[in-house]
Amino acid sequence: MKIFALPRRSVLLFRFIVFLPIIVLVANVQPGVAQAITFDGKTTLAGKYLYVFEDVSNNYTIANISKVTDFSRSIDETPNFGNSENNIWVKFSITNKSNLTQLILELAHPFWDTVRLYRVNDSLMQPVEFSSRKNFRDRKYEHVNPAFDINISEEETQDYILHLRASDQAIVPLIIYSYSGFFDSVLFREIIYGVLFGIMIAMMLYNLFIYFSVKEKAYI
Repeated sequence: MKIFALPRRSVLLFRFIVFLPIIVLVANVQPGVAQAITFDGKTTLAGKYLYVFEDVSNNYTIANISKVTDFSRSIDETPNFGNSENNIWVKFSITNKSNLTQLILELAHPFWDTVRLYRVNDSLMQPVEFSSRKNFRDRKYEHVNPAFDINISEEETQDYILHLRASDQAIVPLIIYSYSGFFDSVLFREIIYGVLFGIMIAMMLYNLFIYFSVKEKAYI
């Protein structure tokens, strides 16, 4: 039985469709420029607020990561570690300058094996975990990307540590939303995905129509 395979141009288009909403989102959020993330109610990209450390030995845990002095300030809006299977640790602080107390932190990249968020202010530092293998119904938010509740009072500052591990490309587009802003963003991306997938399906159907009309394999 012959297995149908997408042509190369369709594969490239698919990849473009998957990442376009993230590119659009990153281009339209407020960049970070200070050591602590000052959230004023607007969607904020946290990249340049982050301190990052790639543990090539994979020996560190939350119990001893605070002893590491090799954290470096991110110079990118979206830190990129390439194809890395190492543990990645991210430290950051959030200061809430808005009157909103329920925020959402999104890691706008779904391909992670391990995602654990620790609030340093807690003495036990119990993590909030996200697993890409977890059923959508078992997630707090039925969304492809890791998303965490951030409960923070007005004028309060909280410190966080994020533990990440991937088996593929490790990029860290970390974004802070208001509660309503997050769902507005999700709706926007769903619309973009719908439009672009519709275009891709229309192109595939058109190519199939041309193929059956002229019997040229170049259209498959």
